Order: sequence, then structure tokens, then C-alpha cells
Amino acid sequence: MDLKKVLTGATLAGHFIFAGIMFGWGSLQVIFEEEGILNDVCGEDHSCPNQKAKLNLIYTISSTIFMFGAFFSGIAIDNSVYWIAIDIYGPTIIASAGGICITLSMFLFGVAGNQDEGMYIIAGILAGAGSSLVYICGFSLGCLVGPEKVSIVMTSLNCLFDASACVFLLFYYLYEAGFSRRELFVGLAIFALILYASIAILWYIHEEELYEKYALADSEDADGGAGLGVGVAMEVEVDEVSKNNMLTVKNGQDNGDTLGVDTELELGVIEMTGVHTS
Repeated sequence: MDLKKVLTGATLAGHFIFAGIMFGWGSLQVIFEEEGILNDVCGEDHSCPNQKAKLNLIYTISSTIFMFGAFFSGIAIDNSVYWIAIDIYGPTIIASAGGICITLSMFLFGVAGNQDEGMYIIAGILAGAGSSLVYICGFSLGCLVGPEKVSIVMTSLNCLFDASACVFLLFYYLYEAGFSRRELFVGLAIFALILYASIAILWYIHEEELYEKYALADSEDADGGAGLGVGVAMEVEVDEVSKNNMLTVKNGQDNGDTLGVDTELELGVIEMTGVHTS
């Protein structure tokens, strides 16, 4: 079994389900309103604007944490918070941390009491942080798969991130079909735990290969300018050698000697390698 393909598939699955899950908050809020979550401020009413404001606050906190993580990672790859974390700790630990945050978040959303506002806020914070970690960590996959597959992998990661906003919409339909909030979120928490434990193990297996490819890419970038200069210099030198050899051939023909193309090429090789004949 090709474990690199398994890692790729697991990472794509994680992006689809968890990387942007909080951006489907609208569907989850409908579930919370129907269950009477945080409606203690509504008096006799089942739902009210104050309840909506509290629920919106949870989403605002969660999305802000996610966006700040993405913002810092986009300022400069070498200087952002999460890329520094990846460079220091590696994708194994970052994926593990993200998976733990997401697992705890989904579990808290499932077991928190209806009026336990603090628990929902903590769950939102963990969801934002965990989603941001797994989102950024997933892009390490682009270097691992190599240049021939990097385009399709990176495009898939971005598309699946957008698609993950549909997860809570699916939850809504399952909730309407008879599943409870606890069943949905605890089940998702268990799935997240298994998925990111597997991803962490697979990254641990491939981490050394990833660092080797990082080092190779850095060395190629560092040698890029010098390599270009050497290439131009060698081209000019070869051109000069060719001109000299063509002149030699022409003089030989004027003297009645016969020199073929092979001889001309041989002269070029001799002169370039520094071998001189009398």
C-alpha cells in the first residue's frame, strides 16, 4: 500500500470536513435555536434577538481566530506564526494539535448544556484554532507529492476547504431526520480523533522525506542566480570554442587537409577539458 496516497486522501478528507466547518454556522445556528440553546435571555419566548446575538458572538470569535491564523500565514511564509510552528515542530505535531482542538470542539458542542454559554464559546475558540491549524498544515502536502501532482493537490485542498461549509447543512438535515445534537457532534468528534491520529502517524512516517524535499528546494533557490551566471558564461565559452575550431577547420581545408564534423566536435571537447596536443 502506498502510504503517501493514504496520507493525501486523509488530508483531503480532513479539509473537506473540518478545515472550514465553522463557515457553515448558519445551518448550525438553526439547530441551536430549535433546541433553545442560550435562550435564557428570551423570557417566555423560545427564540429572540438576544439569543441570536449570543450565537453570533460564538461564530464571530471562532471565525476571527481562524482568520487571524490564516492572515499571519499569508503575510510571509517564513515569518508567520503557523509556518514558524510547522518549521519548528513539523506537520506531525501541528496536525495532532489541530486534530485535538477540533475533537474537543465537536465534543463540547455535543455535550454542553443548553444555557452553558462559556462552554459554547470555548468550543468555538477550539474550532477556529483547530481548523486554522489543519488548514495550514495541509499545504505541506504540496511539497511531499512532488511537482507533477502539486497543482491538483493544492487546488483540491482549496476547493474542499470551501466545500466544508456544507457539513453543518448536512447536520441540519440529519437533525431533522431524527438524530440528536449529541449524537451528531460526539460521532463527529470520534471521527476527527481517528482521522487526525491517522494523519499524524502518516506524517511521522513521511516527515523525513518532506524535510529532504524542503532542503532540496531551498538549495535550488539559493543556487538559482549563480547557476544562471555559470550557464551563460559556459555558453559564451562554448561559442568561442566553436568559432576557434571552425577557423581551424577552415585553415586546414585551405591547406588541402580534410577535417570532418567529428574532428571539429572533438577539438571542442579537447579545448574545453583543458587537454592540449601539439
